[in-house]
Amino acid sequence: MPGFDETDDQQAAFFVRMSQLIAKEKLGELSDAQREELRQSLAGDERYAAWKAELDQPALIAVVMDELSIAEAHVESSLESFHRLHTAGRPVRRVPGRQISRWWAAAAVLVPIVAIGIWVAERHSGPAVTTGQVTSAIPPGGSRATLTLGNGTRILLDTSASGHLVQKGGIQVQYDQGKIGYSTAKIADSEVTYNTLATAKGGQYQLTLPDGSKVWLNAASSLRYPTAFIGKERHVELTGEAYFEVAQHKDQPFTVGVGTMNVKVLGTEFDVMAYPEEGHKLTTLIQGSVKVQSGGEAKQLSVGQQSVVAAGSPMNIVTDIDVENVVAWKTGFFRFKDIDLQTMMREIARWYDIDVQFERQDLTLKFGGRISRKLNLSELISLLEGNGVGHFKLEGRKLIVLP
Repeated sequence: MPGFDETDDQQAAFFVRMSQLIAKEKLGELSDAQREELRQSLAGDERYAAWKAELDQPALIAVVMDELSIAEAHVESSLESFHRLHTAGRPVRRVPGRQISRWWAAAAVLVPIVAIGIWVAERHSGPAVTTGQVTSAIPPGGSRATLTLGNGTRILLDTSASGHLVQKGGIQVQYDQGKIGYSTAKIADSEVTYNTLATAKGGQYQLTLPDGSKVWLNAASSLRYPTAFIGKERHVELTGEAYFEVAQHKDQPFTVGVGTMNVKVLGTEFDVMAYPEEGHKLTTLIQGSVKVQSGGEAKQLSVGQQSVVAAGSPMNIVTDIDVENVVAWKTGFFRFKDIDLQTMMREIARWYDIDVQFERQDLTLKFGGRISRKLNLSELISLLEGNGVGHFKLEGRKLIVLP
């Protein structure tokens, strides 16, 4: 283990590595080997323990991109802490060869955007300062949902639920570790029923449909689907948001119904967001091709395009969409770009199962950034406050955005 009698560069490299592991520990992304490395490296010296305690706070949580890329805020703080703990008090030099010019791509920060369409990455030095008013440890959402079978039976699903049941004929439902799937033998039309998988606020779930298509259901969403796809078309009905990986069956098109809008595909990956409170329905094509139909309009999307359907307006096609922003929820992140505070807080509210009340009036500022969805609410709010997004107060499960 590195000691205080080693060179500055060796010690600095050690502290950078430890800050990286601490960040991954807080995000729940440590492997068993990394957890043991962290335990052994910080054991046996109270100065290392004191340093870890100083860094082990929400404002310094980094979204670790890979083994060699961490937020500069974490690096800077680790080096400053090392300098304070260094008995000789000599200046600390940079770790040779370490590139941190892209720190903003890895940092869990949100920054104001002073003009619409301009992405500004501001550097915030030092720990974030919080008002101290948000102390609740409301946890983040997780893999939980309710499955309603065709006969009305309801099954509560979470990461601990596992099992299987036979519905009717050759249809078997299997659920385990946050996922649900179907195995279907050849069955008669009369044996097909409809199931509904629904998530509340604070839940999401993965589903494999009887045809092999995969669906990731976001919070506060539901999907109604048949237990077997019989006939000329595979049709499901969605509320909320879902990501689809559709199995290719060219003679049996796949359609997603969202109220009066239909998305028709043959085999592709796409995201549909249609929360009523958002006021519009977004279909974003990740791979393949889809046709979006709404009212008397029908438009074909190309990869990277997004259709926008809003009541009383013609369908709009947006090109050059940042796909990573659209699907960030599926990969475990909030990712915002040119987004207003109200829209941001609606997404946060759905994930943490909270209500949001605005006492603040200036809601026109735009924000951008990325935060892990694994943080508890107090950690997330600490980051928002520390990076100038605003001030907050929590009353039960109501989060108040203060002036």
